[in-house]
Amino acid sequence: MTDPQAPFLFICYPRSAGDYVAELWAFLARHGIPTWYDMDIPTGERWASVIEGKIASCAGVLVVMSDGADQRRFIRQELDAARDGGKRLFPLLLDGKIYAELKSIQATFAEGGTMPGPSWVLEVRRHLERQHPSRLRRRRWWLLGATAALSVAAALFALYRGPDGTPPGGCEGRPARIEAVSTETPGHTGHRPTITVSVCRAPQADHEYWLMDYWEEQGSRVYFAKARIAGGLSAGRPYQVVHDERTEKGSARTYLIVDVPPRARETIEKMVQDDEPRIAQPGATAPESLTIVSNEAFAIL
Repeated sequence: MTDPQAPFLFICYPRSAGDYVAELWAFLARHGIPTWYDMDIPTGERWASVIEGKIASCAGVLVVMSDGADQRRFIRQELDAARDGGKRLFPLLLDGKIYAELKSIQATFAEGGTMPGPSWVLEVRRHLERQHPSRLRRRRWWLLGATAALSVAAALFALYRGPDGTPPGGCEGRPARIEAVSTETPGHTGHRPTITVSVCRAPQADHEYWLMDYWEEQGSRVYFAKARIAGGLSAGRPYQVVHDERTEKGSARTYLIVDVPPRARETIEKMVQDDEPRIAQPGATAPESLTIVSNEAFAIL
């Protein structure tokens, strides 16, 4: 399915998502992204030397997530092998919930069987090109027609950015800015809003920016970590966040971006993994060790 010398993505998926993965493989092939998945291996032999070899030699792992599949033995083995090999993971949520061990990684949503958008495709292609630039670029001559739409999208995005990659209006003197919060119905975001973020000043070495939200309780802010902000300068990058379906519609949320120093990173990752909040001290605007680096955006679920 792939040029043996070209960088490729290994697709980790449950059998229940087989039909979607076949369409996804064809979609990615049309957009110049080589992939490999075990369509020719009998179910009883999935975890064989060929699987281990493909994970070891791939440039990244595309994880198609489906409800409850993270508990299946083959899925866990493949994820463990990918992490042990230091492979970059690209989570894609088809249905159900994001796997617990992948909550700290920005996921792309494919509910209803949709394909990833242009910005995701461009990001994956750039990742593959960094692994082996010459091989992947040779394939472009036959992909010009298929990638024309992506080129237009990238050009429009470039027009929106300033010469240094930041939005033309800047971030009002702050390192980052929340540009917009999507709505599902007038005045309400729903449980899966998209938060559009610009970064005008990159974090310090070993620091990270995180998108968080909070609600107020008895004069204190109760914070939840939602997504790690991708490194570098950016303009209008979307981050889809997920609120627990049990969260009452009409609940108020305020979104912002915080700077996370190395000493607080483990705490943030635990917040994501366990879906646990941190409460700021009364009168404080952020939990200990975290610094707010953006404006605040108020929204109603």
